[in-house]
Amino acid sequence: MKTISDSKSRAVLDIPPDGIVSQCFVFVNQSPSKPLLQLVAALFSRGHDVTLISGEYSSQDVPPGVSQIRLTPYNSRSILRRLFSWIVFSFRAAMCLAATPAEATVVAYSNPPFMPHVAVFMAGWRRFAVVIRILDVYPDVLGALRLCGLVGLWPLLAGLNRLAYPRCALLTTLAPRMASLVKKYSKSQSVEIIPEWISPCSDALSTASRAEHRSQFGLPVDALLVLLSGNPGLTHDPGVIAQSAILLESQPVHFAMCGNDIPYVSKRLKSCANVTILPRFADDLYRQLLATADIAIISLRAGSEQASFPSRLLGYLAAGTAVVAITNTPSDLADVVVDHSCGTVVPAGDHEQLAAVIGHAVLHPEWLADARANSFKAAESYSQIRWLPVFMNQLENIGGRHRLGRFKSIATPLKSERQS
Repeated sequence: MKTISDSKSRAVLDIPPDGIVSQCFVFVNQSPSKPLLQLVAALFSRGHDVTLISGEYSSQDVPPGVSQIRLTPYNSRSILRRLFSWIVFSFRAAMCLAATPAEATVVAYSNPPFMPHVAVFMAGWRRFAVVIRILDVYPDVLGALRLCGLVGLWPLLAGLNRLAYPRCALLTTLAPRMASLVKKYSKSQSVEIIPEWISPCSDALSTASRAEHRSQFGLPVDALLVLLSGNPGLTHDPGVIAQSAILLESQPVHFAMCGNDIPYVSKRLKSCANVTILPRFADDLYRQLLATADIAIISLRAGSEQASFPSRLLGYLAAGTAVVAITNTPSDLADVVVDHSCGTVVPAGDHEQLAAVIGHAVLHPEWLADARANSFKAAESYSQIRWLPVFMNQLENIGGRHRLGRFKSIATPLKSERQS
């Protein structure tokens, strides 16, 4: 039974009859992913005030009422350009957070890696709540680079992690082994595992449809098609795929590389007749390309296997593509492929074994068919219907508690003044 005091409390907190309190959320990610944009849209649809601070303007995937602030875009052309774009974006984002109200909940992604620390530092001044979303575990991923110029970043980032992670309202990452690494820096703060998610693709293409779509992309109809796609980040090693393509030139195998240009790989493969380099496509065309592939490859450099979980894997699973994961073990990537029997795992940097695995798939189409079917089943574990509501509810709960805490901190002194 609702009492008068309940009604007064709801009025003070501006709680509507349906029980959903309008909250303020600010998301910060230099390169927002599809799941992030879906989360932004879902929160906005529930009546929340949502702001997206990013390096890209996403007009098609974000409702018109969402505030978008476009800052420095991510530059992957070289290590130094990456670092420069990270630093400039983090500084400019800090200026934006300086104007963020205390009632807000800021969701800071580790893209760029300094952003969670910047958000927690600004929260110490502005008093908003901070949720940290770890996409790659820094500084641990730096172990894969072996660059002397970045050695000094390791202790700096490790120290910043130990200062920032225990002070956030929620600490999340993508997979179990990544969570174990994050716990080294979080002290008593728990680490929630909330993977990225994927919307199911349409049913698998028929043989005729696949041939038609391959022709559309200028790809051979009768070859085993191996796909490498996406933006090659610091933890990825596309060079090993290039070496395998050279070994397989005489086989009925064709490689398609789709995404941002990889200069040193493109130069090496320019003379290879069994390689097609494609640009980055819009979502609809990209899904069609995925559905035409027999095998999709994901590579992680040695040293990054437990610090990163390439979310492009989920698109491969949803498209029903067999997966070859180039990674040392143990790793979250290898765990998914092995546990779901949706492909196979090759040690990092081993281009000869990669070529052997692809050659095996040519001779054993039944293995390929089983792996493709298992990929469809594995995708169900990462469905949007399952994970988007989990993350959204977590954010609403944190935002609600923070807002109530702010109200109490203001109301208590006022009550004391009235009593005196």
